[in-house]
Amino acid sequence: VLEEYAKWLGSENVPCDIINVVRNIFMRNGSFLKGELKTIGKKKAPLSGSYNIILGCPDVEKKNYSGSKRWVIRFEDLKKYPRKILEAMCNEWGIEWSETLLETTCRGVEDFYDNRVVKVSGFEMQPVYNTYEEYFSEFDRMRLMIMNAPWQKKYGYPYVEALQFTRKELQEMFSKKFRFEYLMELSEKDELYFKIESQKVMRSRLRRLRMLEIFG
Repeated sequence: VLEEYAKWLGSENVPCDIINVVRNIFMRNGSFLKGELKTIGKKKAPLSGSYNIILGCPDVEKKNYSGSKRWVIRFEDLKKYPRKILEAMCNEWGIEWSETLLETTCRGVEDFYDNRVVKVSGFEMQPVYNTYEEYFSEFDRMRLMIMNAPWQKKYGYPYVEALQFTRKELQEMFSKKFRFEYLMELSEKDELYFKIESQKVMRSRLRRLRMLEIFG
């Protein structure tokens, strides 16, 4: 939706600035998955359309539109250096600095980010270092770094190139369940449905990755 608005404003010669917040892929996915499992329950398959979010695959390319400027901010940097980043934004847009910019408020009242599991306010650091071990094993995180290597590489996060492995090795690696799948306790029908959909996502992503790494 954001991209469509920016494209429309550009076509109307209306300048706008776009802010994108990016995050290490398995922390981004773990945060989503935590809320997803809480909402639908562990004994149901994830909602249709959420496989790409759980397994990664965000759009790496960020287009430029006429009259627009795009700010890409790493979630971790915003948490660690909020004053530096927010002061830079204020200087860019001619906004007078206020210490209240370092507070999480809505209409002057303290507010929270609520993912239906915990409430987070301000610039606490716990989300920066949460690797979501309950959902992703170390092996899982490596696989996510393979599937999302372009994203991880572009924004300065650890990544693993698919070309380090043969097609057979990749097939074997990605045929194994992710840790979060064991938490869902699905019916036989739902588990089959999830497996089919998730394998489609993984095969498509890996095929594209190998082509990008081979042909640049």
